[in-house]
Amino acid sequence: MKLQFPVFLLFFLLMQLTNAQDFVSANDDLTAIDYELYYEALHDELQKNEIEIDQDDQSALNTKKIKMQAIKDAQNNYQGKNSGAVWTGVAAALTSPVLGFIPAAITTSAAPSNKNLRINNEKLQNDYDYYTTYRKEAKKIKEKRNWAAYGIGSAVWFFILLLTY
Repeated sequence: MKLQFPVFLLFFLLMQLTNAQDFVSANDDLTAIDYELYYEALHDELQKNEIEIDQDDQSALNTKKIKMQAIKDAQNNYQGKNSGAVWTGVAAALTSPVLGFIPAAITTSAAPSNKNLRINNEKLQNDYDYYTTYRKEAKKIKEKRNWAAYGIGSAVWFFILLLTY
């Protein structure tokens, strides 16, 4: 009877991990929106004052917009499927946090595969800045999910340890 509760708790916490991405990326999303608003305001101010924007500044502004769009798209589209987060949590919970660290380190070091990125716009996918920024943001999301799973699995392991002694 003692073992049923921790196993249920482990299952519940690992299932909640799918919602952890929304919580973790909320602050990053606000930062992305702030930067986007800043660059739009800067562009509007330059146009309002009839200051000419040279070609380099215009391309830099477009690059920033493309990168901000990539960050926003990655946060909305990349779900972290097949990232190894669940198995990382299970390994930490069933073995120990020390042994669970091994799959956590391995899964976070690998970048997400192209088939899991879920880039919807094919035109933007071919843009170098968009693709690299999207991929970096997807890797951040994957890392956060895996380390959160490791933390949850370690907490469950400690909880089971406390119940058995």
